[in-house]
Amino acid sequence: GRYNHFNSNQATIMWSPQTGAQGIWGDIRRRWAELGWERSYLGYPTSDESNFPDGGRVNSFQKGGIYWWSDTGALDLNDVILHYTGLVCLRETGEVSGADEPYVLFGVVSPFSGAGFKSQTYSSVDSDTSRPDLMELYRGKPNGLIIEVTLMENDHGDPEKFRKEIQTAMTAAHSVGTAALGLIPVVGGAIAAVVGPLIQKFIPDVAKALNSFLGLGDDKIGSERIVLTGKDLILLARRTNNSNYKNVGYKFSTNNLRGHNANYKIYFGLVPA
Repeated sequence: GRYNHFNSNQATIMWSPQTGAQGIWGDIRRRWAELGWERSYLGYPTSDESNFPDGGRVNSFQKGGIYWWSDTGALDLNDVILHYTGLVCLRETGEVSGADEPYVLFGVVSPFSGAGFKSQTYSSVDSDTSRPDLMELYRGKPNGLIIEVTLMENDHGDPEKFRKEIQTAMTAAHSVGTAALGLIPVVGGAIAAVVGPLIQKFIPDVAKALNSFLGLGDDKIGSERIVLTGKDLILLARRTNNSNYKNVGYKFSTNNLRGHNANYKIYFGLVPA
């Protein structure tokens, strides 16, 4: 590689055959220097400094990015991993059949991927109990995520059918969104600055889609859409400590999901890859 320092060593243009010439300066440059420049795990920069959501700035690198906000300073990170970590039953449905048998449906969409997931169906769930779990829902760049969460009570329906319907909806949203993103002339971490409103436009409302299946044997207890910006993902992965409630470890959760006299919360973890 090659480089030139400018402005009294406050800015640098780095060049390599693989990445071309990219500019880096300020706090992001200082953080990269602390890590060891191009010898760090990040490698060479692949973009100039550019905008990132919530008033941030970013330089993309071969193996990650360095992100900056005025209230956080510069944070380096490669990919993030989102996990579903379990549920807590604050109050069961009270059905005559006895304890609940809940399961959770997830639709997860990023600017470049869309997928549907289903937790296991938990048996004999009573009030004031929990079901710790661990299921990977997303692994990739922290460019923003939308998570559709739907909690169901298994009676006589087919949970796998619901999961397939969500997968179909998420795949369709991803296809349309990707086509739209292809019209945006930006690359690297800068994509997150423009995709937030765009991907929400193409995400179907999974809760509404599930209404067409109500009456087929299972009851919907509640649903919620969680929108995480790039900044949310980075701070959750790098700055937020794990919490624990009733043996369920988590970084964030849904609000209370209420329906059919029941009250549940769904929990998630987020860590650097």
